[in-house]
Amino acid sequence: MEYCERSLDALWAEPVNALTNLAFIVAGFALLRLALRRPASSMAWEVVVLIFLVFSIGVGSFLWHTLATPWSAMTDVVPITLYINIFLVSYLVRVARTRLVTGTLLFLAFHGANVGVQAALPAGFLNGSVFYLPAWLALVVMTIHAHTLARERAAPLVAATLIFTLSLVFRSIDHAICGAFPVGTHFLWHLLNGAVLYFATRFLMTWSSGPLPGHRRRPMAASP
Repeated sequence: MEYCERSLDALWAEPVNALTNLAFIVAGFALLRLALRRPASSMAWEVVVLIFLVFSIGVGSFLWHTLATPWSAMTDVVPITLYINIFLVSYLVRVARTRLVTGTLLFLAFHGANVGVQAALPAGFLNGSVFYLPAWLALVVMTIHAHTLARERAAPLVAATLIFTLSLVFRSIDHAICGAFPVGTHFLWHLLNGAVLYFATRFLMTWSSGPLPGHRRRPMAASP
């Protein structure tokens, strides 16, 4: 079985893992409340998409931990993958303000790292958390970069990175502690990642509301 709590291949075999996906729904509503309090003209379109994806991640993960079927696995993986990619592109455009060529190369480098890491390490390494290692590293790099631009405005991203680091630990040790704690620790991955997505999306929501003082906007144009 993939998770400690799933000792049987049956419907509702992971009640704790399933119900803790409410953390994503709570995060989604908290973000929606913040968005509705801002002028529509200041809201970047991709932030709206990310908020929708936060809800989708909660629903998809609930279906996966309840049904554990191939199609429900897709409802779990696809929204997460979309969130990671859209967040990265939004960061490159709105925060790093990279040119088209530079941004494209960085985006491709991220996916190259994804393929390389998963090819180099066993699928079961860190209890399957190897899939998230490139995302964690990218988040660390983005946090350091944002912190150098504006410490206060980077605070939500710093929080997201610290919490994601802890949540990865809990996801990775789930099987290792089955004997001592049969429920496992995957449910903590859900609870903490609800906070991760809240802070990460809030960071982009705040950052996209206007340019930094002295931080000149550069268009995404091809380099000469």
